[in-house]
Amino acid sequence: MSSEMYPSSSERVVIDAAEKLMVETMARYDPSHDAYHVQRVRKTALALARALPTTPDLLVVEIAALLHDVLDKKYVSAAEASDPYSFFLPFFTSAAQNGGPDLVSDGRARLITRVIENVSWTTEKALRARGAWGAWHDECSELHCVQDADRLDAIGAFDLPSFLPSESNIIEVLLSPSCSMLRDRRRITHLPPSSPIHPDLTPYTAIHTNAPPTGILRCAAFSCVSNRPLHTPPADPRQPESALQHFHDKLVHIRGRLKTVPGRQMGEKRHQVVRSFICPPL
Repeated sequence: MSSEMYPSSSERVVIDAAEKLMVETMARYDPSHDAYHVQRVRKTALALARALPTTPDLLVVEIAALLHDVLDKKYVSAAEASDPYSFFLPFFTSAAQNGGPDLVSDGRARLITRVIENVSWTTEKALRARGAWGAWHDECSELHCVQDADRLDAIGAFDLPSFLPSESNIIEVLLSPSCSMLRDRRRITHLPPSSPIHPDLTPYTAIHTNAPPTGILRCAAFSCVSNRPLHTPPADPRQPESALQHFHDKLVHIRGRLKTVPGRQMGEKRHQVVRSFICPPL
């Protein structure tokens, strides 16, 4: 099925079921990994997928994005997270019985769960450390879209991607005299039919977005609920677990680990937001 016709009524069945499972699960987690985070990842992953020269399987991208944090090891036991395919198999079977595509028979259930299993930054780091990062990881565009979307949300917010055309008849960037890069506003005056994002918008739809540093807020939120310090004096024994140290350990390195071209373009701006937060200009 072409991306213009996606999703079909059958695909909508499994998408809605995945969203329902996600919302129910995320309600048990904290604000750093809530349904709003997942929805941002979903939208960004689909935007990245549509922007690639060869469109990947959009259903795989969307379902994997919706379910990518259901078995997050920060919230479930190692035993629960050890076999994602077995965990999600009843979900895939039920969706097929209710009119959705048979993702088990066509093999996409395996692909979706493999993407879910490999999205995390920690997983990739561990696989690379032991030489287990292979050709599939380097070549799977569905994985790359979901990975990039998840990582972009760790260093920013879901704003209008910078890879959209920048001609004046498409995007007008409005900067007030007091505007900083954390408060820049974009107004879409026209979206071409082939636009990789917001496909439901009609031409000359005007929308305004502000891009708050959501990644910074998510980091602080997780530190609070896990009773980790936000900041410590130098050489303090708890410094390695502080929120600010997380920026140095992971967030400033995300830009270099983004795998899609449009994802890297989005990452440039968000990286500067993170750098400005931890090293503000004098």
